[in-house]
Amino acid sequence: MDYSTLYIYSVYVFLPSGLIWGYFEASGRGYLPMPWFMKAVKHFSFSRSTGMVIRYKNNKELYSHPFPEFDCYLVSSPSHQGILSYQLHLVHRYHRYFDSIPLHGFSSSQQPEEFERIWNLIQRYMDTSQPMPDVPELELARPRDPTTAAYDAKTNRKPDYWFSMDDDEFEEAINQLRAEQHFKPTLGPEIDMFNSGVQTSMT
Repeated sequence: MDYSTLYIYSVYVFLPSGLIWGYFEASGRGYLPMPWFMKAVKHFSFSRSTGMVIRYKNNKELYSHPFPEFDCYLVSSPSHQGILSYQLHLVHRYHRYFDSIPLHGFSSSQQPEEFERIWNLIQRYMDTSQPMPDVPELELARPRDPTTAAYDAKTNRKPDYWFSMDDDEFEEAINQLRAEQHFKPTLGPEIDMFNSGVQTSMT
């Protein structure tokens, strides 16, 4: 390889690649601001304390309504090969908003049963008469929720039950949960939304 070819590769390939890698490495460590296309965008939020569901667009509130006013729909559509794909949406019962609340991002699975479990998890989260679902994503929030904190104290649950696990313990706990799921209804026990809970319908 002659010097001219080496110069071209250095200036037009290696140098730009190194600069791009360095920028993303530095921004990932917090030394430089994140590029605009990688910044987090808020799409929706569920407030357990207020019972409100908020939909955002361009990081601005689009609409806000109480959770019991929403219905959940599992939508299926075939690909060009005839394979069904599923999407889970939350739709406000009394308004025809163009932007629904997409829930299928909670799981990479394409099994309908998994979407039913997601819907059950969300209802459990919004039902303040019950403790929050015992999942790793909510572990830090458990002490701040009165119902959940009281339940954890009563059952002597470790505050860092999930976070204290090593990889093998975590895998074993997940496998145990999967085994238990075979004997439980995917939508969970039925809840009377007008008396003891906030369950809404799923179509």
